[in-house]
Amino acid sequence: TWFPDHRADFQDAIMSCQALHPELQSPVPGSSFAASTVNVGPRVDCLSHRDSSNVASGICLDYIDGDYDASTGGHLVFHEAMRVVRVRRGGLVIFPSAVVTHETIPVKPHETRFSITGYLAGAVQRYLD
Repeated sequence: TWFPDHRADFQDAIMSCQALHPELQSPVPGSSFAASTVNVGPRVDCLSHRDSSNVASGICLDYIDGDYDASTGGHLVFHEAMRVVRVRRGGLVIFPSAVVTHETIPVKPHETRFSITGYLAGAVQRYLD
């Protein structure tokens, strides 16, 4: 409901790939994302980057969980927007990861944090084009 045009584009890409290659299976059946990455810890964090391999006009879904204090770590930092977003355990963030520079603030050594991301790889769209 938040990004209906992106969902339609992503669904078209998935159906087109599966029509050309019926042996391909969606990593998460019923998902609107053609690719996903599971980042397991114990303490997942990332340095400042853009996911330049993703579709530039697309969005990325980032699910974050673990056993950490969201008031002291696990935040997402969005550089261009100059914003730090506190993400609670079980939180979901949707943003254009290919064009927005982002990073995470590490959690404490005794805490855990992991994430699952969904996205459309740019290579899939280039192949279909």
